[in-house]
Amino acid sequence: MIYKWYRLISKRIISKQSCLIRRSRVMIKRTRKRQIAKAKHMMAWHDHTSYEWSQWWKRSARKPKR
Repeated sequence: MIYKWYRLISKRIISKQSCLIRRSRVMIKRTRKRQIAKAKHMMAWHDHTSYEWSQWWKRSARKPKR
């Protein structure tokens, strides 16, 4: 009886730990996704304001209005 109770508690502890580990992985993944999205956005902004852009287009190179 005590053995079964101990096994049940140990399973719960292990499942909680694995849940926390999974949650932390998701958080890392989410922040990495946001980091990549930000970098892409910054590069897109840079393309519109770069020196080359102002060479090809007659008007001043500015960030496009959304």
